[in-house]
Amino acid sequence: MSMLKNGIFAVLVSSFASLAATVAAGCVADMQDPEAAALSEEDTGSAEEAMLSSSSTQGFGWVWSTLTSVGTINANASYSYNSAGGTNTITNTGTGVYYVDFPNLAGAGGNVQVASYGSGSDRCKVASWGTGALATTLRVNVRCHTVGGAPVNTYFVALYSRENNSYGGAYLWNDQTSASLNAPYTPSTTYQYTSGSQYSTITRVNTGRYTVRVPGMSATGSTVHVTAYGGGMEYCNVSGWTQSGADTLIDVGCWGAAGASADSLFSLSYHLGLPSTGRVGGFAWASDPVSSSYTPPASYTRLYNTLHPCYFGPGISAGHNAPVGSHFVRYPNMLSYNSTAMVTAYGYGNQYCKVSYWTGVGSDTQVNVQCYDYLGNPVNSQFTNTYLGAEMFTPC
Repeated sequence: MSMLKNGIFAVLVSSFASLAATVAAGCVADMQDPEAAALSEEDTGSAEEAMLSSSSTQGFGWVWSTLTSVGTINANASYSYNSAGGTNTITNTGTGVYYVDFPNLAGAGGNVQVASYGSGSDRCKVASWGTGALATTLRVNVRCHTVGGAPVNTYFVALYSRENNSYGGAYLWNDQTSASLNAPYTPSTTYQYTSGSQYSTITRVNTGRYTVRVPGMSATGSTVHVTAYGGGMEYCNVSGWTQSGADTLIDVGCWGAAGASADSLFSLSYHLGLPSTGRVGGFAWASDPVSSSYTPPASYTRLYNTLHPCYFGPGISAGHNAPVGSHFVRYPNMLSYNSTAMVTAYGYGNQYCKVSYWTGVGSDTQVNVQCYDYLGNPVNSQFTNTYLGAEMFTPC
């Protein structure tokens, strides 16, 4: 599996306006478990279809959003990043309707991943991305829903990345909801990338079931994230990925409000390492949903930190906490601010996961995850997790 491309954008809208000052003062500021709130509403509007046209420029950024009322705020500087140096903003225009603006990151294609954050069983997804009010601004539209499909204001994390052939991995936007069964198709080439010489393809194998073929890529040493795309309340997870000859096959499942399989557009990211921009972080496949502590499979775990540059193997730990559905992944020797986290549920069921919060534990950072069944009941689940910081590490 792979980390975000050289362009990574995560938007985190934070109500903790003092975090930046706290960090500047030398204190460790942590992402704390928030109280989620519900507020007003707005129509999805004309979601500008995902993007632009092919570009050689890279870009990435992220945000954490805690905006739960109509208005616009600057993203918290400690949990927001823009590779072009602009100040990211988050706007709520109605219940469950958000957009995040990344100044100076406008460009063709790229990939967006979104996950709900905090307590509660709400879900968030990407509705679209493209040019904002200014031609130089990239705008990511986000929609959040209750398990019943009603719009809801809630916290979320969002990550944007755009690559230019210096990153080992792939991403794509599934632009067809109900293609013919067992007939491979090539999704939009504007919104996909592979570090190899061929485009990825998608096969719809059943209602809500898709197989993505990433050519010339190893399944070992990689990770996968997927988020549903559009204005509806569908959600998606990753069922698994495996080697097939020289290629990697990724199985994706998408679901509707009643927990039944449902065809859906989606955005998928597959990465084989951290961004080539040299950011600290790591990723893990949390494969054991019941043990209180374990070492995730080394074949699907990577760690890049300031004390052990380009470190591969043991070091990342994971486990299950009480109550049901509560899990964690711990990244050693990692700062817990100037960072973001992403999670995707793993398995063939209709479960989903969200980021509860991440925080410093000694010299480590622990990402806490909560998983639910389609009714919003806590459930133990496998998942993939990526943690990314703005700090640079010394190249190998």
